[in-house]
Amino acid sequence: MRTRLLMLGSLFGLFCSLPVITANASTDTMLQAAFIRNGDLWVKINGTERQITREKSVSSPRWSYDGKWIAYFVTADSEFNDKNTLRVRNVKTNQDTIVAVFQNHTCENIAWSPKSDVLAFQNGTILNDIAMNNIREQGFRNVSLGVAQFAWLPDGNGFLVSSSAQLLPDGWTRARLYAISLSPGKSLINTATPFYDLPKEVDVSGTKVLVIGTSTFKWSPIKNGLRS
Repeated sequence: MRTRLLMLGSLFGLFCSLPVITANASTDTMLQAAFIRNGDLWVKINGTERQITREKSVSSPRWSYDGKWIAYFVTADSEFNDKNTLRVRNVKTNQDTIVAVFQNHTCENIAWSPKSDVLAFQNGTILNDIAMNNIREQGFRNVSLGVAQFAWLPDGNGFLVSSSAQLLPDGWTRARLYAISLSPGKSLINTATPFYDLPKEVDVSGTKVLVIGTSTFKWSPIKNGLRS
Protein backbone atom coordinates (compact mmCIF):
# COMPACT_ATOMS: atom_id res chain seq x y z
CA MET A 1 0.00 0.00 0.00
CA ARG A 2 1.16 3.51 -0.75
CA THR A 3 1.60 6.02 2.06
CA ARG A 4 0.71 9.69 1.81
CA LEU A 5 0.48 12.65 4.15
CA LEU A 6 -2.87 14.30 4.78
CA MET A 7 -3.95 17.57 6.31
CA LEU A 8 -7.24 16.20 7.56
CA GLY A 9 -10.04 18.11 5.88
CA SER A 10 -13.41 16.92 4.64
CA LEU A 11 -12.69 13.39 5.85
CA PHE A 12 -12.93 14.54 9.45
CA GLY A 13 -16.07 15.75 11.16
CA LEU A 14 -16.12 16.36 14.90
CA PHE A 15 -19.45 16.76 16.64
CA CYS A 16 -19.56 17.61 20.29
CA SER A 17 -21.94 19.03 22.87
CA LEU A 18 -21.18 22.75 23.09
CA PRO A 19 -23.33 25.79 23.93
CA VAL A 20 -25.44 27.24 21.12
CA ILE A 21 -25.04 30.96 20.46
CA THR A 22 -27.77 33.12 18.92
CA ALA A 23 -27.41 36.70 17.76
CA ASN A 24 -30.06 39.40 17.48
CA ALA A 25 -29.72 42.37 15.15
CA SER A 26 -31.57 45.57 16.03
CA THR A 27 -33.74 47.20 13.39
CA ASP A 28 -31.42 50.21 13.17
CA THR A 29 -28.28 48.17 12.51
CA MET A 30 -26.26 49.61 9.63
CA LEU A 31 -25.53 47.45 6.61
CA GLN A 32 -21.74 47.19 6.44
CA ALA A 33 -19.29 45.37 4.19
CA ALA A 34 -15.50 45.28 4.02
CA PHE A 35 -13.73 44.14 0.88
CA ILE A 36 -10.45 44.28 -1.01
CA ARG A 37 -10.20 46.24 -4.28
CA ASN A 38 -6.90 46.55 -6.15
CA GLY A 39 -5.02 45.47 -3.04
CA ASP A 40 -6.63 48.01 -0.69
CA LEU A 41 -9.30 47.84 2.00
CA TRP A 42 -12.67 49.40 1.25
CA VAL A 43 -15.88 49.57 3.24
CA LYS A 44 -19.45 50.02 2.14
CA ILE A 45 -21.73 51.40 4.83
CA ASN A 46 -25.40 52.07 4.10
CA GLY A 47 -24.72 52.07 0.37
CA THR A 48 -21.69 54.39 0.44
CA GLU A 49 -18.26 53.06 -0.53
CA ARG A 50 -15.09 54.45 1.02
CA GLN A 51 -11.42 53.55 0.54
CA ILE A 52 -9.68 52.87 3.86
CA THR A 53 -6.07 52.09 2.91
CA ARG A 54 -3.62 52.99 0.16
CA GLU A 55 -1.14 50.21 0.81
CA LYS A 56 -1.77 47.99 -2.27
CA SER A 57 -1.04 44.88 -0.16
CA VAL A 58 -4.02 44.37 2.18
CA SER A 59 -5.73 41.02 2.87
CA SER A 60 -8.00 39.13 5.28
CA PRO A 61 -10.44 41.85 6.46
CA ARG A 62 -12.51 40.70 9.46
CA TRP A 63 -15.40 42.51 11.17
CA SER A 64 -15.81 42.34 14.93
CA TYR A 65 -19.10 40.79 16.08
CA ASP A 66 -20.67 44.22 16.75
CA GLY A 67 -19.38 45.93 13.60
CA LYS A 68 -17.26 48.46 15.52
CA TRP A 69 -13.85 47.19 14.36
CA ILE A 70 -12.20 45.80 11.24
CA ALA A 71 -9.02 43.74 11.48
CA TYR A 72 -6.84 43.38 8.40
CA PHE A 73 -3.37 42.26 7.38
CA VAL A 74 -0.83 44.33 5.43
CA THR A 75 1.96 42.45 3.64
CA ALA A 76 5.44 43.95 3.47
CA ASP A 77 6.05 45.88 0.26
CA SER A 78 9.20 47.69 -0.72
CA GLU A 79 7.26 50.78 -1.83
CA PHE A 80 4.84 51.23 1.07
CA ASN A 81 5.82 48.92 3.98
CA ASP A 82 8.92 47.08 5.09
CA LYS A 83 7.18 44.76 7.59
CA ASN A 84 4.09 42.56 7.71
CA THR A 85 1.55 44.11 10.08
CA LEU A 86 -1.83 43.21 11.58
CA ARG A 87 -3.98 46.29 12.07
CA VAL A 88 -7.39 47.15 13.44
CA ARG A 89 -9.57 50.09 12.46
CA ASN A 90 -12.14 51.74 14.71
CA VAL A 91 -15.04 52.33 12.32
CA LYS A 92 -16.50 55.15 14.43
CA THR A 93 -13.28 57.17 14.87
CA ASN A 94 -11.58 56.04 11.62
CA GLN A 95 -8.42 55.39 13.65
CA ASP A 96 -6.03 52.59 12.70
CA THR A 97 -3.80 50.79 15.21
CA ILE A 98 -0.99 48.35 14.49
CA VAL A 99 -1.65 45.30 16.67
CA ALA A 100 1.38 43.20 15.77
CA VAL A 101 4.42 43.23 13.49
CA PHE A 102 5.54 40.01 11.81
CA GLN A 103 9.11 39.64 10.60
CA ASN A 104 8.88 36.27 8.87
CA HIS A 105 5.23 35.24 8.92
CA THR A 106 1.95 36.19 7.35
CA CYS A 107 -1.24 36.28 9.39
CA GLU A 108 -4.09 34.64 7.52
CA ASN A 109 -5.77 33.14 10.58
CA ILE A 110 -7.58 36.07 12.20
CA ALA A 111 -10.80 35.67 14.20
CA TRP A 112 -12.91 37.90 16.44
CA SER A 113 -14.63 36.61 19.54
CA PRO A 114 -18.32 35.87 18.87
CA LYS A 115 -19.36 37.87 21.93
CA SER A 116 -16.78 40.61 22.62
CA ASP A 117 -14.26 42.91 20.96
CA VAL A 118 -11.34 40.53 21.42
CA LEU A 119 -9.23 39.59 18.40
CA ALA A 120 -7.31 36.32 18.14
CA PHE A 121 -4.54 35.74 15.61
CA GLN A 122 -1.58 33.49 14.89
CA ASN A 123 2.06 34.43 14.49
CA GLY A 124 3.48 31.23 13.06
CA THR A 125 2.43 28.58 15.59
CA ILE A 126 1.82 31.08 18.42
CA LEU A 127 -1.83 31.92 19.18
CA ASN A 128 -2.37 35.43 20.58
CA ASP A 129 -5.32 37.57 21.57
CA ILE A 130 -5.89 41.25 22.26
CA ALA A 131 -8.81 43.14 23.79
CA MET A 132 -9.77 46.37 22.06
CA ASN A 133 -10.52 48.12 25.36
CA ASN A 134 -6.86 47.60 26.38
CA ILE A 135 -5.28 47.82 22.97
CA ARG A 136 -2.81 50.59 23.84
CA GLU A 137 -2.24 49.82 27.52
CA GLN A 138 -1.63 46.07 27.44
CA GLY A 139 -1.11 45.03 23.83
CA PHE A 140 -1.56 41.40 22.87
CA ARG A 141 -0.80 38.34 24.97
CA ASN A 142 0.36 34.85 24.07
CA VAL A 143 -2.42 32.29 24.49
CA SER A 144 -0.80 29.04 23.34
CA LEU A 145 2.28 27.68 21.58
CA GLY A 146 2.50 24.97 18.94
CA VAL A 147 -0.86 25.81 17.36
CA ALA A 148 -1.63 24.68 13.80
CA GLN A 149 -5.26 25.87 13.60
CA PHE A 150 -7.70 27.46 16.03
CA ALA A 151 -11.32 28.48 16.42
CA TRP A 152 -13.21 30.37 19.09
CA LEU A 153 -15.59 28.28 21.15
CA PRO A 154 -19.19 29.26 20.32
CA ASP A 155 -19.68 30.95 23.71
CA GLY A 156 -16.54 33.08 23.25
CA ASN A 157 -15.00 31.83 26.50
CA GLY A 158 -12.04 30.04 24.97
CA PHE A 159 -10.55 28.26 21.99
CA LEU A 160 -10.35 24.91 20.32
CA VAL A 161 -6.86 24.50 18.86
CA SER A 162 -5.03 21.77 16.98
CA SER A 163 -1.41 20.70 16.94
CA SER A 164 0.29 19.00 14.00
CA ALA A 165 1.72 15.51 14.13
CA GLN A 166 5.51 15.36 14.55
CA LEU A 167 7.96 12.91 13.03
CA LEU A 168 10.14 11.39 15.78
CA PRO A 169 12.76 8.64 15.62
CA ASP A 170 10.10 6.05 16.50
CA GLY A 171 7.52 7.34 14.02
CA TRP A 172 4.76 9.94 13.79
CA THR A 173 2.92 11.29 16.80
CA ARG A 174 -0.81 11.98 16.59
CA ALA A 175 -2.28 15.34 15.72
CA ARG A 176 -4.32 16.50 18.71
CA LEU A 177 -7.10 18.92 19.59
CA TYR A 178 -6.99 20.98 22.78
CA ALA A 179 -9.47 23.18 24.62
CA ILE A 180 -8.32 26.46 26.18
CA SER A 181 -10.46 28.46 28.63
CA LEU A 182 -9.96 32.21 28.79
CA SER A 183 -8.74 33.94 31.95
CA PRO A 184 -8.87 37.71 31.42
CA GLY A 185 -5.52 39.43 31.93
CA LYS A 186 -3.59 36.23 32.68
CA SER A 187 -1.12 34.28 30.58
CA LEU A 188 -2.67 31.12 29.19
CA ILE A 189 0.55 29.37 28.23
CA ASN A 190 0.52 25.69 29.27
CA THR A 191 -3.17 25.81 30.28
CA ALA A 192 -4.53 23.81 27.32
CA THR A 193 -6.51 20.65 28.07
CA PRO A 194 -6.29 17.65 25.68
CA PHE A 195 -9.65 17.25 23.96
CA TYR A 196 -9.33 14.70 21.15
CA ASP A 197 -6.56 12.69 19.44
CA LEU A 198 -6.90 12.32 15.69
CA PRO A 199 -6.16 8.90 14.16
CA LYS A 200 -2.60 8.38 12.98
CA GLU A 201 -3.77 7.27 9.58
CA VAL A 202 -6.87 6.68 7.49
CA ASP A 203 -7.54 4.48 4.50
CA VAL A 204 -8.50 6.31 1.31
CA SER A 205 -9.37 3.97 -1.57
CA GLY A 206 -6.72 1.47 -0.51
CA THR A 207 -4.06 4.09 0.15
CA LYS A 208 -2.72 4.49 3.68
CA VAL A 209 -2.78 8.22 4.48
CA LEU A 210 -0.97 9.68 7.49
CA VAL A 211 -2.94 12.35 9.31
CA ILE A 212 -0.52 15.16 10.15
CA GLY A 213 -2.92 17.99 10.98
CA THR A 214 -6.21 19.74 10.36
CA SER A 215 -7.39 22.30 7.88
CA THR A 216 -9.30 25.43 8.93
CA PHE A 217 -12.05 24.81 11.49
CA LYS A 218 -15.65 25.56 10.52
CA TRP A 219 -18.58 25.44 12.93
CA SER A 220 -21.95 24.13 11.83
CA PRO A 221 -24.71 26.77 11.38
CA ILE A 222 -26.17 26.03 14.85
CA LYS A 223 -22.71 25.89 16.48
CA ASN A 224 -23.03 22.36 17.85
CA GLY A 225 -20.65 20.66 15.43
CA LEU A 226 -17.21 21.33 14.01
CA ARG A 227 -15.74 20.37 10.66
CA SER A 228 -12.14 20.63 9.56
